[in-house]
Amino acid sequence: MTSVMPFQRRPWGLLLLLVASVGFLVAVWFDASPLLRGPEPYPPEWQWPLRAGRSLEVGWLSLLSSLGLLALLVTSGLGSAGRSPRRRAAWLLAAATLLGFGLQLGLVALEEDGSAVVTLTRRTMDRWHTGYYGVAVSPLASDPSAFLRDHAEILATLFGKMEHVPTRPPGAVLYYRGVLAICEASPPLTRWLLGIMQRAGLEVDPHDGSRRAPRLATALLAPLLLMLLGAAACWPVAVLARTAGGGSLEAARVGILWCALPGPTLLVPQMDQLLTFLCAMAVALLSVSLSLSRSRNGYQIPAVAAGLFGGLAVFVSYGGAIHVAFGGLVALACFLDRPGAARHIRPALALAVAAAIAVTALPMLVGHHPIESFRTAMSTHFGEYTLRRSYRLWLVFNLWDLAVFLSIPVALLAVRRLVEALRALRRTGWWGPCMSVQRARVATALLLLLLDASGVVRGEIGRSWMPIMPFLLVAATSGVRRTTPEARSEGNAPAVLAAQAPTAEVLALGILLLAHCWVLRLCWGL
Repeated sequence: MTSVMPFQRRPWGLLLLLVASVGFLVAVWFDASPLLRGPEPYPPEWQWPLRAGRSLEVGWLSLLSSLGLLALLVTSGLGSAGRSPRRRAAWLLAAATLLGFGLQLGLVALEEDGSAVVTLTRRTMDRWHTGYYGVAVSPLASDPSAFLRDHAEILATLFGKMEHVPTRPPGAVLYYRGVLAICEASPPLTRWLLGIMQRAGLEVDPHDGSRRAPRLATALLAPLLLMLLGAAACWPVAVLARTAGGGSLEAARVGILWCALPGPTLLVPQMDQLLTFLCAMAVALLSVSLSLSRSRNGYQIPAVAAGLFGGLAVFVSYGGAIHVAFGGLVALACFLDRPGAARHIRPALALAVAAAIAVTALPMLVGHHPIESFRTAMSTHFGEYTLRRSYRLWLVFNLWDLAVFLSIPVALLAVRRLVEALRALRRTGWWGPCMSVQRARVATALLLLLLDASGVVRGEIGRSWMPIMPFLLVAATSGVRRTTPEARSEGNAPAVLAAQAPTAEVLALGILLLAHCWVLRLCWGL
């Protein structure tokens, strides 16, 4: 079997990983080359700007959250943790969700405003950061049904006035509209949120009884929920790691590492965090359904749930279809473990696809025209962003930006795991025994290269490809090759998991991820 880190027999590999990661962080701190931040400033290319006034500042909340995540990694490997692995894994993931949320807040507090509340509120209300909030509180979305009916026409009128709205489906705006409805329906919640904003230094009145009060409260609650969902993606990440062959606690460790990944931790608040949660849930539930479909017992409910999450992902972002398909194909590579396996998993796939289509088509009942909206949004996106940028240039920088926000150590681990998978496949063949994880790793690499070569996205890959980071993290850090029948049973988990206790390698990876988060936050304008 293999543990989360593949360096037990080759300690020089860990040393190489440390040297490469520290070298990258030093280069970022001193801005050794502007190419680290991207090829050229926007427009038309993209380059992350340098942050003014860099200092070795580490907020207390980010520090405590970081120490807490590292403590969870240690706790997951204690001998007592193996006595009830599934229950303890659930507690670990619940704690990781809260600590990951705290880490995001603590790092945002290091911005120039000096307050997470102020930064999040201003970013939400800034029409050039995303613009979803501005449309949600405007008369354009006061009637959600009318907004859905006129969505294609509204997109055309918003071009040049806001950043992301003209190229997205209606789900993102309706998310903010839904949060606004919650604040309007709960005056105590609105007063509480306004009180937090007032104590942070914003000029608001917690006892304001006007219609403006819920809108201001929404500017804080909406980004907080996005960040919480971004951290909560550790649950489906752990499920993916579990179905990839890991034990419950090993899978939980992968989920804990997710909460320290630079992309979802630093690029906040973004709808991509919600999209990542939806895509990861869809693929995780699909994986569960596919595993159950072999026995044709109980696969229906997770298959339908996977389709529901997948349909919601497409409703939030047109790229959600690509991301869910990416993860779905990786899952299929894992479960197509023998010739003829397709007939066992076909019913689960059919249910998932049917549920996704149903969710996508549901807005049509109130007059929404998804095809027309898609064509309008994509013509704007391709004309203003994609086609204006160099295809050849971004073939390289897409992968570089992804590696930066996936983190250099995880990216290097992914490459190493891919090499191991290719060697194993060469020895045993595609249908060899215990090769499902290796097939999934090869499929992940091939799909990533295909996505890059397609040229559909050029620039800001650390944000745009956040929804495929769960699959890359799982491919890089998880996978247990079980060689005996006893090792497959959860009842023998204590003996198995004792050999997988987090060692210096696991803690080193966690520390490096957190160091990436701090250095990138302090050096780049994210």
